[in-house]
Amino acid sequence: MNIFVNRPFQLSSAAEQAFSNSTGNQSVCQLHKQGRVTNGFKYYEVRDYVIRQALKTARDEQATWEKIIQNLDLIESKVSG
Repeated sequence: MNIFVNRPFQLSSAAEQAFSNSTGNQSVCQLHKQGRVTNGFKYYEVRDYVIRQALKTARDEQATWEKIIQNLDLIESKVSG
């Protein structure tokens, strides 16, 4: 795989793992049934969404490699921070 495919998938996987770890491997539905508030878990969900949007942008016919790299670097800085 090249960097334009590999990096977003790695970042997405990290976001999914962080979400899973923060919920104790339970689904949000299970947490709601237990009466737990899940607002804090939205952060992890948004991280994954942003990364997936970057992948979608990368598939755009008008996207330039420079723009894709800039977006990936920005996302990576936000995700790892």
